[in-house]
Amino acid sequence: MKDFLISFILESIVNVGEIFLFYLLLNHKFQLKKADVSSRLKLFSCLLLQVLILSTFNCTSTSMIVILAFLLGTDILFALLFFECSLMQSILWSGIYAIIGLFADYACILLPCAIAGVDANASLFGGSLHVPITFLHLIILAVIILILIHLNTKTLSFTGLQRCVYVLLSVFGTFVAYYLLSIVLHYTAGISEKNLIDELILILFAFLFFFFTLLLFIYRVGLSQQKNLELLEQVKQQNLEEQQLQNILEMTQTLRVLKHDMSIHMDTMAALLEKNDLPALKTYMEKYHHSFEQSHHFLSTGNAVMDCILSNKILYAKQLILMWIIL
Repeated sequence: MKDFLISFILESIVNVGEIFLFYLLLNHKFQLKKADVSSRLKLFSCLLLQVLILSTFNCTSTSMIVILAFLLGTDILFALLFFECSLMQSILWSGIYAIIGLFADYACILLPCAIAGVDANASLFGGSLHVPITFLHLIILAVIILILIHLNTKTLSFTGLQRCVYVLLSVFGTFVAYYLLSIVLHYTAGISEKNLIDELILILFAFLFFFFTLLLFIYRVGLSQQKNLELLEQVKQQNLEEQQLQNILEMTQTLRVLKHDMSIHMDTMAALLEKNDLPALKTYMEKYHHSFEQSHHFLSTGNAVMDCILSNKILYAKQLILMWIIL
């Protein structure tokens, strides 16, 4: 019972990782039908049920054909239920994912044994290497899926060179783990114990090279992100300056209109003054003062920039209200 529980927990962890990678692949290829809380709860409930059933199959020596058929069928159904995709698209990407999973199994189990020339089934299945082999399978699957996503996604700001480096680092890191597994297989089979030190030294240099390259890649990505942030800040500053220029142009146009109106009013008042028609002049000045307050409202807060912006916005708001009333 204890061995079954440990095996069930291990298989559940691996199945969670595999199903999450399939969800990640679909999420980058298609849109979710619904993104509300209820739909997400149904989505994760289906994923959890699939994990439990798959883990039970793997721990009860169920036929591989049955497991593959169940996995492919549930993946197709999952894609149709929760993503905006057709039946052919769901079959296509579910099949691609199944092929990638089979390749990951071959790469981490059958291929190392064939290259090492050993029969390591006793160590791989239920033995000391079962756990690392299982997680190596998950890592290889994750590397392939992430490369497939990142080469074709628009959500990452990688340059062409950075994408190439990302792929090379992923492949090289997997190769280091894979080569280390081959050394372990050689050592457990007692084939090349005399060369163990040389092979471990080679792995050490490969790991150091990989680690240094990874740090350099992260540093370059950080520099690119910093440049992107600086460019974004420059764009914001440029937009602000363009808005200020637009405010100045609009205020200049308003002042031109004001100058034209004042010139007409001054001519009118001068004509009334020449006729010595003081009552008409007084009435006109009162009417002019009222119309001036209505058409030209300038704030005076003591801050020239703030006065310019607010006065322009007030005028713009009045124009919008007038248009809305007319419509």
